[in-house]
Amino acid sequence: MPSELFMSLSAIEKRLVWDRAFAETKRHPFFLEKDTWIVWTLQKLFNSPFGNNLVFKGGTSLSKAYNIIDRFSEDLDITYDIRTIANDFTAEGGILPATNSQARRWTKEIRKRLTKWVANVVKPFLEEALNNDQVEAEIVVSEDTLRIFYKPITETFSDYIQPEVLLEFGARSTGEPTNNIVISCDADLTTKNLVFPKSTVKVMTAERTFWEKATAIHTICVGGKIRRRGNLARHWYDLMRLDKTGIADRAFVDRNLALSVAEHQSVFFREKDGEGNWIDYREVLEGSLRIVPENEIRSIIAEDYNAMVKAKLFYSDVPTFDELMKRLSDIQKRANSA
Repeated sequence: MPSELFMSLSAIEKRLVWDRAFAETKRHPFFLEKDTWIVWTLQKLFNSPFGNNLVFKGGTSLSKAYNIIDRFSEDLDITYDIRTIANDFTAEGGILPATNSQARRWTKEIRKRLTKWVANVVKPFLEEALNNDQVEAEIVVSEDTLRIFYKPITETFSDYIQPEVLLEFGARSTGEPTNNIVISCDADLTTKNLVFPKSTVKVMTAERTFWEKATAIHTICVGGKIRRRGNLARHWYDLMRLDKTGIADRAFVDRNLALSVAEHQSVFFREKDGEGNWIDYREVLEGSLRIVPENEIRSIIAEDYNAMVKAKLFYSDVPTFDELMKRLSDIQKRANSA
């Protein structure tokens, strides 16, 4: 029996496939549908003429590439290699600006170029891909983010997760080190004679993801403020999973990688602590990492975490928020003594 492209099936046929996959995987059809769109998007991006310049990173990479986190992760975090978008800056001076004022100039120009690239290159490319595959969706761009709004076939069951694929692009690093990993759909293993979206994707290593998440969480903890509410507790959960699977211990001993992330954060993502002092992430590596939130920040993260649990984003038993914080306290202690 010849194979058939899954994306060419009718809505009724797709729903039947996701329902059958739900019976085998115990993952809700809405999650399976959105997962298919996520992998379709990755396939198109990394098979594109500009695919070699991209790196897949963030929480969804931990789920789809490394099978580290046991929750549904929905957003795509993509790095566009700084050596490509800013080759006139990096050709002679390297990938990090020499001064803070130069970092501001680089950041301003890179953001301008990235915004144009997303609107003038990525958006029309994906629109053509939708047309070629004869699937309907609307693409909306806002600066360096792109949203694919697809018409859902399955029913959502929570306001926490929506029928869209959010792509967040960045272009102030190389994304290295990376691994080449095959990404496939969760429903792919349950059905024969159907060709689901699939692609080999260049993915940031889990060890670098650990340090990027840890330094970002440190910023929130010592800064004492959150710029946007919602969809944040996942980062704390992901750190716990990175530790549980042994990635954290490997990241602790890779001091060159840790220093690389710290220098990048200190130059391109300068933030102040609660007392108004600039955070030096290189000093953070010397024993002052803070990833356990306190006071109002802790309450906000707890509220968001419980909303994730209520939305059934976790595939298996999930620790209580207090259990999660206890695990993070242990990670913090070990990181600072490493």
